[in-house]
Amino acid sequence: MLGVKTRQINGDFKYPDGVTDNQLREWSRLGLLDRKLNELEIPFFARLVSLTNTAAPMQLRVRSYLDANCSMCHRPGGAGAFFDARFDTPLRLQNLINGPVQNPLGILGAKVIVPGDTNKSMLLHRISIVGQNQMPPLGKNVVDTNAVAVIGKWISSLHNAVASLPRNWVDADIGNVGSAGEASFLNGSFNLIASGDDIWDVADSFHFAGRPLTGNGQIVAHVTSLPFTDPWAKAGVMFRENLESGSQHALMVVTAEGNSAFQSRTNANGVSTSTLGPPSKAAHWIKLVRAGNTFTGYLSADGKIWQRVDSVTIPLGKTLYAGLALTAHNNASLNSALFDNVTVSP
Repeated sequence: MLGVKTRQINGDFKYPDGVTDNQLREWSRLGLLDRKLNELEIPFFARLVSLTNTAAPMQLRVRSYLDANCSMCHRPGGAGAFFDARFDTPLRLQNLINGPVQNPLGILGAKVIVPGDTNKSMLLHRISIVGQNQMPPLGKNVVDTNAVAVIGKWISSLHNAVASLPRNWVDADIGNVGSAGEASFLNGSFNLIASGDDIWDVADSFHFAGRPLTGNGQIVAHVTSLPFTDPWAKAGVMFRENLESGSQHALMVVTAEGNSAFQSRTNANGVSTSTLGPPSKAAHWIKLVRAGNTFTGYLSADGKIWQRVDSVTIPLGKTLYAGLALTAHNNASLNSALFDNVTVSP
């Protein structure tokens, strides 16, 4: 059952006896609220508006609709979704505009909402269908055509904006990938989307986002979401000599099945090696440290107490790439992982 909120009922309603009154005032009078309201407060309470209220700004109508219909699940601690539909969360912090999606459904460049592009806006796509991948996933057997029309018009009205990577960061598909990947940064989180067979053997196939690092240092990341495209879908932190598929590297990963591993390739185009760590589904913290030519991988459940997994010696130059890596371990699928609290430090 969807719970009612005061901002949903803070408006006039015509009752069966013909009387029109503010619902909050009437509910308070009937003793349905946990405390009796001071009627002078009511005009200052938040108020949602109807999607069909053309006198209200379109953005207010859309955000009211999403709060009333989506925010029970799409909120911190709710469903495994990357955006917050609550009305009282500022739009810039909701991860709606250019927000990452957990399953891009094979649509290159898909985000929750892509300004000016209804074809790549996953929210619009999923509310427009009934059946597999519909939203909401339960209790729906018709499309709300009013919502589709208004939300589509709002998306089309938005100015194009890109969730670009931080300064000095670059991203690239490495090796032979089935579909192009991408990386973006929004509200402190990195979203990587990747296909790829694996990061393994003599040549890798994945998406990478990183920045140059000179000398000793470390990279830390919190993997908050890693969808299941294969048991060995991998999300991790990496030191890499270059962006060639056979590059030397050190890598600390968690997998979709719930494992962890420290991997490395000590010679260019050489075989890879791996040391299994403890079980660790996302969300988990991972860290790589460089001290000279020694690279060490760590795992943590809380980002404070770290467990060493393994170390390796790799003769690398003074400057290399430090960054994030994702492979779907399934070149016919796209995986979408989310990382936050990412730091690269000398």
